[in-house]
Amino acid sequence: MTVISTPDLEKNRLEIIQSVPWASEEWTVKKRSFPKGEVPAHLKKYLFKKNDVVKQCADLVPKELKGKEKIQKINECVSEKLSKK
Repeated sequence: MTVISTPDLEKNRLEIIQSVPWASEEWTVKKRSFPKGEVPAHLKKYLFKKNDVVKQCADLVPKELKGKEKIQKINECVSEKLSKK
């Protein structure tokens, strides 16, 4: 597989790779994933913080609850805590 790289492509995490034989185009532009363990700046606001309301509510929910029921209880708790603020 041939990969073309330039400083501009590197800055935007893009690479140009040779397409598969059955593709209509000879080359494909692909955006690389973020490195493992790195959180992109635009997603940092969604991280759990140490004393975050979601984290507090997740700790309050009984460990026996799983799946949909667990999520519903966490959502109820978050709604209750945020409506009090």
